[in-house]
Amino acid sequence: MNVEEIKQRFDESVASQVDSPTAWPVTKEKLIEALVTVGIDEETAKSMFTSADPAIQILHQITNGYKDVLLVLDDDAASITPWNNANEPNWTGYFEGGNVRLALILLVLCAKCYPLDLETAWGENISFYVNAGWQKKQYGVTY
Repeated sequence: MNVEEIKQRFDESVASQVDSPTAWPVTKEKLIEALVTVGIDEETAKSMFTSADPAIQILHQITNGYKDVLLVLDDDAASITPWNNANEPNWTGYFEGGNVRLALILLVLCAKCYPLDLETAWGENISFYVNAGWQKKQYGVTY
């Protein structure tokens, strides 16, 4: 797995531009593999399924201590936005039908795959998306 495959799998705007986009079941094992691909150690990646803390700590590092940004959590979605406008996300992880931990995993992957200068970024709206219900129906995957 590489970063381009991760982008094709989770970023619908990239997938729509590729003749045969990467399509694999979004299992816990594949998410761990993707996290390791972007530089997260395997034990930390595994722990992200039971605790939000590892993802929050990783995002703390990526955002330079959440300087001038907000972490916005909403059930099955998580975003990093400019500090003064939570409606203009730079990165979003949306794990529809999942939970906040799964959304944070997608957010970490999104931020790692699309580095931004957060001092100048505004409403970049880069989003990683998974539909948990479709994954279960199509592949039998449960979280």
